[in-house]
Amino acid sequence: LKVSLFPINGNKEFAFVFSLSHLVADGHTYYKLLSMLADGSTIDSLKVQRLDDFGDVVARTIGKAEKELLESGYIIFNLICRGLFDPPISVAAANYIDPGKIAKAKEEAKQEHPNEPNFFCFYQ
Repeated sequence: LKVSLFPINGNKEFAFVFSLSHLVADGHTYYKLLSMLADGSTIDSLKVQRLDDFGDVVARTIGKAEKELLESGYIIFNLICRGLFDPPISVAAANYIDPGKIAKAKEEAKQEHPNEPNFFCFYQ
């Protein structure tokens, strides 16, 4: 997760940039996180839930032969070689977010910028 705030228009306005790797979350999760930054929004806990029947779902979705290809020695060997010899292009990390800190930071931003209802920036 990367959050950046860039001054524009002679420091009269700011561009807020929020990015999240697709390796970490899907589009639904991205927009859920982004919406939690809006003024007056509620902070919802996002819980990881493992799908125990994921392999069966993949086989039904793409087909049994295609799933077997994805699990074949050729593909696994290729992934191992790429992992060993190609430099990593992404790094993933997971952190817990303290809803109390977010609420406090939002309140401080409201007090510091009362005429800008959507102004909010939080640096860890």
